[in-house]
Amino acid sequence: MGTRSAIGYEIPSGKIIASYCHYDGHPDHQMPILKEHYNSYALARDLVRPGSMSTIRTDRDWQGNEQPPGPLYFADRGDGDPYHQNATAASAVKYWRDQCDCEHMYIYVEDLDGWEHYRLT
Repeated sequence: MGTRSAIGYEIPSGKIIASYCHYDGHPDHQMPILKEHYNSYALARDLVRPGSMSTIRTDRDWQGNEQPPGPLYFADRGDGDPYHQNATAASAVKYWRDQCDCEHMYIYVEDLDGWEHYRLT
């Protein structure tokens, strides 16, 4: 299933830094992984900064070889896009919905100490 999503975090100015994630961005799949493995501002930032990804957690690399569980970035195979910055959560929702056809967006907000989910469709 290729449910597209954007995963981001809010910086102190209120701007949103986010990256595209291709595989299974449905909340039933994505939210438990985000809450368990990316449950701090630093972990959310480190997940997003390398850019677009196929999935946020897998134990296989692009060649199918075993690797420690973690994200699978498009940059690891030599392509993909960098993270994107938006001025507000509302402008991030509009960008990821209209420009990238994302169905869901997840934003880590440090003040809330957790992930917010936005349904974009």
